[in-house]
Amino acid sequence: MSPAVIGKALFLLMQGAGRLLLLPLCGGILFFQGWRLDPILQFGQFLLAFGLIAESLPSIVSDYSKWRDRPGRTPA
Repeated sequence: MSPAVIGKALFLLMQGAGRLLLLPLCGGILFFQGWRLDPILQFGQFLLAFGLIAESLPSIVSDYSKWRDRPGRTPA
């Protein structure tokens, strides 16, 4: 139970909660409330942007690490 394993497990739990709860909540707010309730809409937009970043961050890190470790790359 190293800190890296615990951190990865917590990140996966938070990512799963975001997929199952936060992003549908954001979509529901935007669909049902429209542009009438500005603070709720801003919160929904924040959830949407945060969810998008959280979903794309692992693939960005993976692509960057593969790019750094590619064969034929000259070390800096």
